[in-house]
Amino acid sequence: MSLNHRKYLRILVAATLWTIAIGIALIVGFPAVCQAANCPVAAVSGTQPAVADLVDLFNRAGTDRLGSESPSLPKIYSGYPTAKLVSPYVPCLLLKAIGYTESTGWKQFDAAYGSQGTTVISSDCGYGIMQITSGMSGGAGFDPDRVAAEADYNIATGALVLIQKWNGLSVYIGNNNPHVVEDWYYAIWSYNGWGWGNNPNNGLFLAGRSEWKCGQDSSQSRKDWPYQELIWGCTSNSPGAQFWTSIPLSLPDKADLYPSVPTHIDTPLPAHGSCSVIYLPFVGY
Repeated sequence: MSLNHRKYLRILVAATLWTIAIGIALIVGFPAVCQAANCPVAAVSGTQPAVADLVDLFNRAGTDRLGSESPSLPKIYSGYPTAKLVSPYVPCLLLKAIGYTESTGWKQFDAAYGSQGTTVISSDCGYGIMQITSGMSGGAGFDPDRVAAEADYNIATGALVLIQKWNGLSVYIGNNNPHVVEDWYYAIWSYNGWGWGNNPNNGLFLAGRSEWKCGQDSSQSRKDWPYQELIWGCTSNSPGAQFWTSIPLSLPDKADLYPSVPTHIDTPLPAHGSCSVIYLPFVGY
């Protein structure tokens, strides 16, 4: 075989392999890092915090104690049928479960704990631990560059979004008390998209489904649960004691949410507190 012939064959093989690779990518999708090239903020390099450090950040974010490491959190409505604005608060347990659902292992950067990596950016341009998507082009009350670059700021922005969701709802649970974790069911639903798509009665979800095991049961597929049940399942099935203590939260009766969500339902019992509040049923419902 001549030298020119061998060179031609090498070029032909390379071109064929490249064509196959492109075909596979078109079928299964390009990796997130490629799709992220079209996202509003570029990935940055940073050190992935340790789990223990992140636990502290979640606790401080939920109780508005991050100071300059957080965007300004608005006051939150409390009370039903008459509400008043009180100090910002998001149950730390829910922040932790959302963060783990959105980014397994609470990864802000694509790296092992304590190692350097670049910002985790999903194919739909969700950033970091809390997978912040909306507002990343600016003008939403937070700094998009810091969302991509700082784990603490990312978590606090998740808290900001949740308070905005809570304050923007016109349907209520119990006394609409932000310190009662079960009263957050609608706001958690809204965090992923309010409407029929996450209604637990939607026929797209698994009928007679058991509790979501937070990714620890390989026979389960998260698409079979509405988003808020994914979060409730994670609170009950912690991936490890270093993340949070498993707490079995109460769910509303899905029959009460069909065919549409009523203006008000009672708090499912037993109800729970979070952060510095002892996990005991509330009295008085």
